[in-house]
Amino acid sequence: MADQVELVQNDTLPSIFVVIDAGEEAEFLDLTGAIARMYFVPVGETQIKATIVGELVSGRLLTADDGTVTLDEAPPYNIPGSGGRIRFDWSPGDLSDHGYFDGEVEVSFPYGNLTAFNKIRFFVRPEAG
Repeated sequence: MADQVELVQNDTLPSIFVVIDAGEEAEFLDLTGAIARMYFVPVGETQIKATIVGELVSGRLLTADDGTVTLDEAPPYNIPGSGGRIRFDWSPGDLSDHGYFDGEVEVSFPYGNLTAFNKIRFFVRPEAG
C-alpha cells in the first residue's frame, strides 16, 4: 500500500490523481475507453462509504534522473486514459466522516475485463471548529 493521503472532513478537494502502470518502468496501461471507480471504505469495515467514478485524463508522467516529474501530452498521450492517468473528484458527503479509509481502484475495460488495483490509504481528520 502506498503512502497515506491526508484529507479534511467535509472538504471536496483535493482531487486524487492515480497512475496505473504496466509494472515496467515508464510503461502505462492504456485506459482509453475504460471506466474507473474508487470504492471508499472505512478501515475494518465492508460497507462502501462512497463510490467515486474517475475521469480519464490525458498525458503520462515522466520522471527524470534527478527526480523531476514532467507531464508529456504529446501524441499518443493526448487522448484521455492513454497514459494510465485517472482523476477522482470528491462529492459533498464523501468525506463527511473522519477516520481511516481505504480506496480501492477498479477499472472496467471496454473489452469486458475488470481489474482491481492496490488500495490507497486515506486519513480524514476532523474539520477545525
